Formats: sequence, C-alpha cells, structure tokens
Amino acid sequence: MKHISSTQLLIYANCSRQYYFHYIEKIIKPTTSPHLIYGSSLHKVLEILNKSLISTPLTEKELLDIFEYEFTEQAKPNPIEFKRYTQKDFIELGKNTIKAFYKNHLNYEPVICYDPSKDAKIPGVEYPFSVPVINFDNSENEQYFLFGVIDLIAKVGNDLIVFDHKTSKDPYDDFKIQTSLQLLLYSYACRNLLSIGSIDTDKSKEDYVAFNVFVKDYKKNSPRIQQYKRQVSNDDITNLHYIINTTIKGIDNGIFIPNYTNCYLCDYREECLKFKYHGKK
Repeated sequence: MKHISSTQLLIYANCSRQYYFHYIEKIIKPTTSPHLIYGSSLHKVLEILNKSLISTPLTEKELLDIFEYEFTEQAKPNPIEFKRYTQKDFIELGKNTIKAFYKNHLNYEPVICYDPSKDAKIPGVEYPFSVPVINFDNSENEQYFLFGVIDLIAKVGNDLIVFDHKTSKDPYDDFKIQTSLQLLLYSYACRNLLSIGSIDTDKSKEDYVAFNVFVKDYKKNSPRIQQYKRQVSNDDITNLHYIINTTIKGIDNGIFIPNYTNCYLCDYREECLKFKYHGKK
C-alpha cells in the first residue's frame, strides 16, 4: 500500500517539478529562512498550549519562554540569513503575537480523539490521520492512502471546527479561502474519522474548517490574528477526490511540469535550471 500525504498533494499542485526534486530525487534542503523558523516555533507553541487546555492551561509567561527557546534552538544548527530584521526582532514579534492570541482567542476546547496506535484517548491536537483515497467511480483506491496531520479539532460553542494555523505577511482574501486545497483535505479527513468513531462527538461532519492566520508586521511589530472559516459541501469533496486522483496519475506517469511563477521562493532553482528529461522514473 502506498501513502500520499496532504503536503505532497499541496507541493505537487504548486509545482510538480519541485515535487520531483524533493520526493523523487530526494534532495532535501536545509531550512535557511528565519520566516520558516518563526512559523515553526509559533506552531510548536500553539501545539503545547492546545494540549494543555484539557488539563492545566499553560500561562502566558510559560508560552513566551517556549517560543524564545524554540526559535533559538531551531536557528542554531542552520545557516540562517537574517537580513532586514534580526533574531531579536523575530522573537519580539513572536512574543507579541502569543500575547495577543492568549488574550483574545482562547475561546475553544480541543475535542478528545482516539489514538489507535496506543489504544488511548488524546486531545485533537496535531492529530495524525490515514484515510482511503476514493477513485473516480467512488470505490476505494487499493494502492493509495492519504495521510497527514490536523493542527486542531476543537469545539467553539456548539460548532465543531477543524483548524489549521498559518503565518503570513499578508491577510488572506475570500478567494484563497474558497480555493484552499488544504481545508478540503482536512474536511475529508475529519469526516472519515467521524464515520469510524475516532472523534468523541455525535456530529457526522465538521461545521466549519478554518485558518488561524498570524499576520506578520515586522516593521511595526504589531501582529494581527485573523480567523477565516468556511463550510465544505459534498461537491467540494467530489472535486477534492478529482484533484487527488489526477495528482496520483501525474506522479505515477512521471509528469513533473515546472511552475515558473513562484521561483524566487523555491530552494530548487539551481536544480531546475540543470534539469534534463530522461523519461518516466
């Protein structure tokens, strides 16, 4: 049985040539961007905070210390290129972001999920999933499973919401929310987990999928936290299955076409210039 991750689908959709270098040639690039380390450190703080909410919530001071430790530790072994803003600037912005989130956005409760690997109940935080891939004819794919990790499954009032945490230099617009492949993937995974009783709730599907977007403003050091949520229809899930199946077909047939629109963000520019087609691999 083969597995394809939600991350693989997103990378292939963005640039299948980048997928080729990372997953076929297995060229792994070190993290050199302080922006990626910032996002990773903030993500870790949210994970630790959300897990603590089902017992003894961590204090704001504890979270600030965790963020500074995570950023410092992740930056140590990597050739980080600080340009306009220093490590101190990143840490200060991260701390201000955590303060704002702690003060204004703790209005949810993680649901309890089942961990089959440990036969135990765990909070719906960084929750791993492995769900069937559905073929064009609605049968289950006998070769592939879809796997990934959901940042947070939580109750907000009477609503069941699946969250994904993002950092961004700009706010999101409605088009980005409505066309997000990641939100559809999480919705499909959540519905599958609900159908097999892995989530402790009586709902048959989530009420919303949502991004928590932490908008960075390094210049003003004034973070904004914006939540974008949407409902997912059955037609959306059908379209998702089409995308998954088409992606798998492209990978299996060695179709790796470059997308030359976001190259300034890509770590594989040198490899892309030297690329030579040698047939299906």
